[in-house]
Amino acid sequence: MSAERPVRVREATAADESALLALVAALREHERRLAPWLCPGPDMAERHLAHLRRRAEERDGRIFVATAEDPALGAALLGFVACHVEEEQAEAGARRYGWIAELYVVPEARRRGIARILVERACAHFLRRGIGRVDVAYLDANRDAHRTYRQLGFAPRYRIVTRKLG
Repeated sequence: MSAERPVRVREATAADESALLALVAALREHERRLAPWLCPGPDMAERHLAHLRRRAEERDGRIFVATAEDPALGAALLGFVACHVEEEQAEAGARRYGWIAELYVVPEARRRGIARILVERACAHFLRRGIGRVDVAYLDANRDAHRTYRQLGFAPRYRIVTRKLG
């Protein structure tokens, strides 16, 4: 992929279904290299994409895709972000915040600002809804995700640790 190829971000459509399934499976396979206990990507992609779509529909969210617009090749999906609105109970009532559920960019398109474009699109979606905070969770072993989110202005708020029993 050439660096000059323009990138466009748009809301995912039904026509993106098979490409999104492949991206969800690829994301999980990437995560499995860091956390081998996760289900294989092809085994969970359909269920997980359905879950992301339900969350987006029920919780004022969206799934955005990044495409490389090239008349010779058509529009190839370079990545996606799935986001929705969450609520937490606080002393003064419920507070709404944005949640980035998944972010993935294909390996050959990384380090070109596509993750930034996708996250900024999700953040703009939340801002239009009056939401002033966005949270995201990722595998602690995923150093690339850590670096990417730090570069995008995210800061750690708390850490969840896991202990396996038995």
